[in-house]
Amino acid sequence: MDAEKLLISSRILIVDDDDHLREVLISQLSHEGVASLAEAVTASDALDKVDQFKPDLILLDIQL
Repeated sequence: MDAEKLLISSRILIVDDDDHLREVLISQLSHEGVASLAEAVTASDALDKVDQFKPDLILLDIQL
């Protein structure tokens, strides 16, 4: 499987308290063809999403 197909088929959770940054990341990943995206604003919200969404990758704000 090449990298592009892997990215498109991945489930990605974006965790960041910056609304604008989260929106930009979601927009760009959607533009690249990623269909399964979820977002969370807080750490507790992220933990709930992990249980429900079962992401392959989590993009996490280091200072959250």
